[in-house]
Amino acid sequence: MTAGIAVADEGLSGDGPDASILWRGDVTPFAEAPARVVIEGVEEENGFEPRLARLVETPKPASSAPPRMLALEKNLLRQVNIRPFGEEERAASRKSGVQLELHCKAGQSPAGFVLSAPNSRLPRGLRLAAVAKTSGGKGFGLSLVPKGEDAPAIPQAKLHTGKTRLPIPLQQSAGEPNQPDVVISCPESAATATLQEFALVPQAETATSVAASHLGTWIWDIDPFLQDPDALLAFARNEQLSELYLQLPLPIESQSQMAALERLHDTLTAAGIAVIAVEGDPEMVLPSGRQNALSRLQALRKIEQKIPLTALQYDIEPYLLPALGRDLPAAWAAWTETIRALSQAWDGPVGVVLPFWMLESKDGLKALDRAAASLAAVTVMAYRTDINEIVAISEPWLAWGGRSGVPIRIAVENGPLEQEVHQVYQRAKEGTLRLASGGKEASAELRTEPVPERSDAPVYRFSHEVRVDMARISFLNDTNKLTSARAHLKHLFSAWPAFAGLAIHDLQQAQREGPEQARIPEQ
Repeated sequence: MTAGIAVADEGLSGDGPDASILWRGDVTPFAEAPARVVIEGVEEENGFEPRLARLVETPKPASSAPPRMLALEKNLLRQVNIRPFGEEERAASRKSGVQLELHCKAGQSPAGFVLSAPNSRLPRGLRLAAVAKTSGGKGFGLSLVPKGEDAPAIPQAKLHTGKTRLPIPLQQSAGEPNQPDVVISCPESAATATLQEFALVPQAETATSVAASHLGTWIWDIDPFLQDPDALLAFARNEQLSELYLQLPLPIESQSQMAALERLHDTLTAAGIAVIAVEGDPEMVLPSGRQNALSRLQALRKIEQKIPLTALQYDIEPYLLPALGRDLPAAWAAWTETIRALSQAWDGPVGVVLPFWMLESKDGLKALDRAAASLAAVTVMAYRTDINEIVAISEPWLAWGGRSGVPIRIAVENGPLEQEVHQVYQRAKEGTLRLASGGKEASAELRTEPVPERSDAPVYRFSHEVRVDMARISFLNDTNKLTSARAHLKHLFSAWPAFAGLAIHDLQQAQREGPEQARIPEQ
């Protein structure tokens, strides 16, 4: 099935036109044909418009998947397994709905219950407490014990009717050994308790409370505000913003333009709003683009003599370049070199904007570690709207920030987006999607008619289409939902010492006509 595709042939450079090819796009070179191919695109008036092809490997068994982070402030009893222990077999449990009934017979030998969540782990980099809500429970103990070790003779906390809180040692690394088990120990006398809830609760850091209150947004076109700085100030005050990321007009073309920029800067800073200059273009990782970025930085240094900038931020996104999008290790290596060069020219660290999925690869983490000394702050594009999902994709960054000493902002999307559609193709003997690979290049071709597979060209048949729920990625200017999320995220993230506030992309979206393409690709 290829009906409804709204484009003609887009062959690779050097290829002649082929009427049988509806669309062609570069893909990551592969040694072994993938199980599936997903064509990602958008819905246009005349049909589906492909944008990129993504190769999907055969899913790993659940047992080999990395452990998932346990959610915060959520009753985890549905997820945990409970295992009684003790030589006299005096501990027994029974599930009653979500709750756990715990029964202990009288005895003097150690006994109790170990609670564990399969293929799960504790959140890293934050101050955390385990909170158990029980009815009854007199004499029961609560402890956190390294895996494989015995519970302490004296429990770390005593359970009682109501909520019992027990601090958890800070976890910094995903590979940190001896993540603790939760152990509920029996008293020596016969006793019964009902465990109603068990949750992980963040404990806010007093030292980060000021930074956690920071809230910013990007203003890509400041021209309307050069003549009316009070309008931008009113917007910032209405949204309770503490910082603005402004794309400044470079080069400054006249004294009047410079004077207007000074008025805008002075109006904002007098009201306590930090002004951060934002720059960025994917081509800044290429030699010519890097030189252009350095030239623009020198222009900013001249501006700063009259309008001191709070910071400088770079939103480069090298993966948007077709050649680097299919070679992410090279993209991140080039990004690191550019950031280092910019930091050196600025005589200090610079801020950066990065997609949340960068840390999902070893090459991304390596690039970030190499650039750490050049970074003043990292703003993570955590473009999701579900609170638990935002926290889960932000947690690796906040833990990294805690280890490296780099402040971390978390950004969400508010603007309208084009309707994204994913067409899924499965490996087959015959199909309308063909992969071609040669050396360091590979491509995917959508064809008008099915073609048979070849030893050097696997083919795929259309399986199904998925319409991406854009409300999962953007708040779409839902003011009530965004306001609630801002408060909840600030509350949760304040437990991470590295957290340096929230940023909202396209907070002014109502003033822009029409949707735009998502700034980060789906991973």
